[in-house]
Amino acid sequence: MCVERSAMENQARIFLKEIQDNSIYELTRIVLDDGKAVNLNRSNEGRCLASYPLIKEILLRDESGKIYSIEPNLNGVRFASGEWSYDQYLWKCKQELITGIIILIVSLGVFITLGWLLVNYLS
Repeated sequence: MCVERSAMENQARIFLKEIQDNSIYELTRIVLDDGKAVNLNRSNEGRCLASYPLIKEILLRDESGKIYSIEPNLNGVRFASGEWSYDQYLWKCKQELITGIIILIVSLGVFITLGWLLVNYLS
């Protein structure tokens, strides 16, 4: 499946903007896909993000100074808004990864079985 990179970049920017608007934490830094980190502070928080490449992760800080690393997605928005704890966020991310792997394995099994049945039917 081919996904246009600019669509992914736009989606990440939309989630970043939503996290900025609804977060109960302080947005401190974003890490870009190329590994470069961009520090954000109160003076440039509203700066235009159109020039940035794909945003890989967002770093948030709570009142006690603890740093949280989240991805710019719906789960990250839910954590940043205080709807989920960090443990719930990590669990949901792990659960989605496991679900994706299971779907991939089942899909491969179905295609291999269908191929084997087709070869046996034709021979």
